[in-house]
This record gives sequence, C-alpha cells and structure tokens, in this order.
Amino acid sequence: MSGHTATGLTNGTEYTFEVQAMNAAGTGPAASVMATPVAAVAAPGVVQNLEAVAGDEQVTLNWDAPSSGGAPSGYEYRVMGAGVSGAWSDTSYKSATVTDLANGTEYTFEVRAVNSAGDSDAESVKATPMGPDPGVQVTVKEVTAATGVAESGGLEVTVVATVPAGTKVDDKVAPIASRTVTVSFPTDDATIEAGEDAEDGEVRLLGASGGAYTWTRITRTDKDSEQTYKFRVAIGQDLDAEDEKFQIEVQIDGAAKRSKVVTVDDAQEQTYVLSLPSAAKGAVEEGGDAATLTLKADPARTMDIPAALALEPNDPSKYTLGSLSSDMFGISAVTASISAKADGDRTDDTITVTAYTGALGSRTEIASLDITVTDANALPAVKATLVDDDGEALDPQPMSVAEGETVKVMLTVVDKDGKAMKAAEKLSVSLMPTGMADSTDYRLSTHPIEIASGEESSAAVDLMITEDQDIGDEDLTLNASVSGDAKIGSGTRSVMGVLSLMIQDATDKLVWAKTQAEVEAAIYAAKEAGMGDDMVFSRGEMLEVMGGLLFNSAEGVTLSYSAASDGAAAAVSVTGGMVTVRAVSEGMAHITITAHANMAAGVMILDQTDPRSASILFPVEVGLEALTIMLAGPEDMNLVEGGMGGMVTATANREVTADVTVMLMRDRAMSSAGEDDFMSEPIVITAGMLTGSTMVTAVEDGMMENMNNMPEELVLYGMTEGMAGEVSGEVKFYLWDDAVPALPLIAQLLLAAFLAIGGYRRYRGR
Repeated sequence: MSGHTATGLTNGTEYTFEVQAMNAAGTGPAASVMATPVAAVAAPGVVQNLEAVAGDEQVTLNWDAPSSGGAPSGYEYRVMGAGVSGAWSDTSYKSATVTDLANGTEYTFEVRAVNSAGDSDAESVKATPMGPDPGVQVTVKEVTAATGVAESGGLEVTVVATVPAGTKVDDKVAPIASRTVTVSFPTDDATIEAGEDAEDGEVRLLGASGGAYTWTRITRTDKDSEQTYKFRVAIGQDLDAEDEKFQIEVQIDGAAKRSKVVTVDDAQEQTYVLSLPSAAKGAVEEGGDAATLTLKADPARTMDIPAALALEPNDPSKYTLGSLSSDMFGISAVTASISAKADGDRTDDTITVTAYTGALGSRTEIASLDITVTDANALPAVKATLVDDDGEALDPQPMSVAEGETVKVMLTVVDKDGKAMKAAEKLSVSLMPTGMADSTDYRLSTHPIEIASGEESSAAVDLMITEDQDIGDEDLTLNASVSGDAKIGSGTRSVMGVLSLMIQDATDKLVWAKTQAEVEAAIYAAKEAGMGDDMVFSRGEMLEVMGGLLFNSAEGVTLSYSAASDGAAAAVSVTGGMVTVRAVSEGMAHITITAHANMAAGVMILDQTDPRSASILFPVEVGLEALTIMLAGPEDMNLVEGGMGGMVTATANREVTADVTVMLMRDRAMSSAGEDDFMSEPIVITAGMLTGSTMVTAVEDGMMENMNNMPEELVLYGMTEGMAGEVSGEVKFYLWDDAVPALPLIAQLLLAAFLAIGGYRRYRGR
C-alpha cells in the first residue's frame, strides 16, 4: 500500500486530490477525491471562577468555562472528605449541587473540563456546609421598576434586601434558610385618583405560586450585605381606553417596601368628541346667535396633537365656521363658533363639521358632527291636549277613551321645546292614524283643522270614537301634517305621535270559554296524557292542562288563571298558565277553572256574568270507575193525553256512592211536542243502587193539536244534576190528542189495533 501526506494546507478549505498509476507502458487514468483539513482537537483548559456556596447539608458549585484550550463537551466534579466516595460525576451545566453532606465538616470540591482530546487539570475549592441561623432578619431596602409600561407588556422588578452579618465560628459563618418573597399590587397611593387604579387580572406575576416567590441563593458573610432578587410582572390588556396605575409591594420577613407608582399606557385608540352644547340639541338657528363647537379627547391625552375643522357643504353665503381656539388639543378641549344666515327657503338643512389631525395633505379624520340648521320660516309643530267644554285642559290627561264616546281635542302651536307659541301664519293641520286603530275607528268634527295666526294659535275639534264589531282594545295614535300659508311658501311638516289614546272596546266580553268541543278535547288530551281516556283518577295521579287551550280573549288582553275543587278528593294548583289537578283521596270533586282578563264528558261551560272572567267545570272521581248512566224506556211508545204513561229507567254502570238525580230533558231538535205537552219527575238512583225510574205522561190540555190525526213526537235525553256522571241513550214517545174526532167504528178498531202493535211507527216509515 502506497501513501502520501500533503502538508502546508489551510484548515477549513476544501481540496481535490488526484492519483495516477505509471509503468513502462505509460500513465493510467487519474482517480480523484475531495477532502477538507481540520485543526486537531486540543484538551480544554482549567475552568474559571470556581466558587462554592455552603448551605444546609449541601454545597452549590458554580464556575465559568475555560478561557484556553479546546472547547469542552462537558464537565466533571467530585467531593473529597470524610464519608464520601470521591468519585467523579459528569454534568453538561456550569453548576452542580452536592447534597447529603454533614454540617460543620469541611469538604474539598474539584471540577474539570472534558472533551474528546482529554481532561483539563482540576480546579479545587473548599467549603463547609452549616445549618441555618433561625434568628436572622432579612430586610427589604428598596423595590425598583420602570414607572411606565405598555399594555400587553412586561416589567422587571428588582428587590434590594439587607442581609445582616453572621458570627464566624472556626472561620465559618452559618448560612440562612430560603426566604418567601410576597408580592402585591396596591392602588391606594394618594396620587392614584378614582378610576385610575389597575383592576385584578390586569397585573400578574410570572413564575410565582400564590403571589409569592422562594428566594434560595442568599449569601451570608461576617459583614452586613445587600443582595438582589429579581422577578417579572406581566401586564394585561383591557378595553377601557384609559391609562391605569398601581404600585409593587414586596414583603420579606414581615417588613414591606413599595415601588414608585407605575403607569400602564393604554393600548386602545383615543376617542375624540365633537359636540354642541346640550342646550342646542344638535341644531343652530338661521339668523340666530353663533353656537359653540367643542372638540375634546376622551380620555384626555398625555400630550397635545394638532387639529383643524372643515365644513361640508362649505357655503360662505349661508354658514360661517370659526377657527379653533387653539391648533393643538388633547390635554384640554378646544372650541370654535358656527352660525347660519336666513336663506328663506323654508327648509331645515343639514351640515357636517369634521375634525382632522395632521398636516394638510396627510390629515386624518378623527371626529364629525351632523348639525341641523333650523330654518327661520320653518313650519311649527303642534301638540294635542284633551280639554273640557270650556277649553280647560283635563287633569290628569286621560289615557283611554271608550267606543261611542266623544272627547274634545285642542291643537296648539308649539316651539322646539314644546312650549306654546304664536303662529306666524294661518296653518292647516291634518290628523292621520297610525297603529292598530284606523280611520274607521273615529271621526273628527272638522278636518282638516285650521289654526289662525295670532296670540292664541290653537283650535279645538271633537274626536268621536266609533263603535265597531272588533273585539279588544286598540291603540289610536294620530300623526299631524302641518302646512302653512301659500304666500310664505309651499311645504309640509310631519309631527309624529301628536295624540295617543287607547280605545276601550265596548264588547261585553274580554274573555270567554272556547267551544264545548275544544274544551272537551283539551280535557280529554290532558287526561289521556296522565291516566287514560276516562275521568277516574288513582291517588297521586294528576292532570295538567294549559289555560290557553280552554279560553279565548279579546285582542290585547292577557289572562291569568285560578282553579278550585269543591271536594277533598282532588287538589288544584295554578302555575302561570298551567292548571294542575292532583288526585288526593277517594271520592268525587268538581273542578272549576276560571280565566281572568288584566272536558272529558261532563265538562260544562258556565254562564259568563263578569266580562272580565269566564269559567268551565268538570267532575273528577278518585278511586271509582267513572259514572255512566244509560237511559232506556219503551220503544216508540204511544201516549194518549190523560192516559197511561210510559216508564223510563236510568241504569248506572256501578252502584252510586250518593243519590244521583237524572233530569229528563226534551231534545228540541228532534221533538215536535213542546215542554208543556208532557210531565215527568226526575229519576233518582238511590245511594248503593244501580237503577231508578220515573213515569212520563202526556198532559191533557183540552186542545186539539194532532192535525190530520198525526201524533207529536217527544224525544227525551238525560242530564245528571251537578254533572255527577255522563248519561247516554234517548227515549222516544208519540203523543196523541184525546180530542181526536170520532171515527167510524171500523176505523176506530183498525186504529186501536195499530196503536196496540206499534203500527203507527211502521206507518211513519221508521
């Protein structure tokens, strides 16, 4: 193997090397390779500034990197003395803490740097760990920090503390234990005004636990010394566009010191306000005194900025805008005057004043204000007042008027402040409705209304409220359209809400029960949601039904509900619009639900006597099968006036717990006979029984009622007294007049036969 070493090269520079083989026949092709020479690695030098800080059963070593030799890749350290092994330990840091040492025992510590070329010579230091002296008082001397900081920024705080000297024993000073550094941010300094204090959460410590730090590296010597501790404070960002202030208070061993007041420079944009005096109400008058514009910064700035005003439209023949009282503002407000000349066009104008900052050509708009220029000849407004027949204002002014009522309205010319004024010309006022009520709901005795110029400048008109078929109160709001004398100029002025009254509806009902079918459907649905499709409850079960499903109300009326039970079997309660019926004990109860203005079978809608309330009633049985009664009697029986009657029987589905009375009622839709054409006593089913009966007879009235020998039909149905249960089934009778004219004997015999076998029923085609 052949080789060659090239010398005299520069480290770090890349070179190309070529090699050719030669013999008697000649030189072969060259082979090439690239390489970069590098400096040889040198062993590191000795570490610098080695120090040992003794603590309680430990010593902390600190050192700096070597100032000569090769760069170290790491460090090794060891401790030598009684009870230790003396073995080397490695670290990549320039510090190490040796623990588990004996207080009062002197140890030797060695540190060396290492790399791939070897180890440096060891640097050594001696130290004796010692237990803490509990009687030491560390005192805060001063707390310093910058006095200004931006929102979302940070602040470094330096604490200078005095550590008292310790007594040397065997040339050693006992160390002290770590100290708790407690930090808070008070805002009670006399220079911090209300509203300037920083709020909780806007200032917070970094790297602290519970608002406190632990200071561990405190050095103690045989002389009093000052030592420094540092920490950082984070500043949040809020949205109030205000600078805020606070202090930093640090406490160690019970003694505290504060920093100077720190101001947080707010990050929000400044707000600039351009305004007229509040008395001007955003307007200047044509031909009137000049008004004062004010430009200010809110909140006030810490330094002034340049400012200027511009007017749009800039018409010197109509408007005059003065210069600002100062071309710099921010710390204090600046003012300017603005005035308008009368132009005679009978129209209010709008002008815009804009505030700028910056030099001409690069200025920035910071605020603007739209100003109404009140025309000198503008049409006035009018207001309406309800008055008596003598024109005196009613006190208090009515808030409502009833349908069919007439009230007298006085229209008066007023200025912009609502005060009566003299009209400069004859005015014509038209009143137009808006809102719920329309022109069909009222009439005016005169329309349009003319107001003459002069001292009074007012006119009266009768407002007559129409009775209509609508249900519910209606809001009547009248707007005014004011036009003036054509000599002065055309145009109109609209005045909104000149008069507002509530029209009280004349209907005799504000609330009423819904139809029988709707009420029963609501009760059935509530019952099915709880216990099934009958009205029998078990103890503890309940029925819930919304009052709005049972009642209707006039427009604009809100309803409240109440409910009551006439027996202990059921309890009721009302929550908002929900009525709850709860079964309590066995027995029967009747539930009344009432709606106030401000069901299953057996549900009865009660007659309404108070237009402000309406009620329904339905029965509830607890622990019993719902009572149903079947009405039965002879099928299509013929009754002759003064003759024998027909027996009608009511049969209950169970033994009744109390006497139940069933009244026989004439079905008016199905009966041609009248109420006076028959008699019957109520059927009574006695307690503990299933059935009861009564006799129905045709009343002999001495009048001939059966025309053409045709009987009257009587159809009867039943109803329990107090809605104790549901009655089903109907009984039908044919009533014959006892004054039937005499018939031939054979005809009478045939008729008797028909009656005996019910033939007439078949004759009627039933």
